[in-house]
Amino acid sequence: MNRERTVNICDWKIIRALSEVAGVQLPYDTIGAVRSRIRTVAPNLLSMDEREPATFWASLKPEVNQKMNSTPFQAAIENFYMTDSITRASKIMAQCSSLLLKK
Repeated sequence: MNRERTVNICDWKIIRALSEVAGVQLPYDTIGAVRSRIRTVAPNLLSMDEREPATFWASLKPEVNQKMNSTPFQAAIENFYMTDSITRASKIMAQCSSLLLKK
């Protein structure tokens, strides 16, 4: 047995032992039963070294052909460097900000 397979089997035994201590009976008695359940619930978890096509991005595709607007973006915040209480209380930041705005 290779090391990876041994670790998986040991992990399963730990989970099984914890479930017994917690008083929660799992319907799985073997690692094969766990893998069978995973295969029905989330088959992608058992796909090793395989690349699956992305399905999420298809739902984000716009339905209409949108064109870019040539108007340049405007600044969302006029004076970014004075947006929080710490920098607003600083005399040095106030001076720096006023110099920056004069440019």
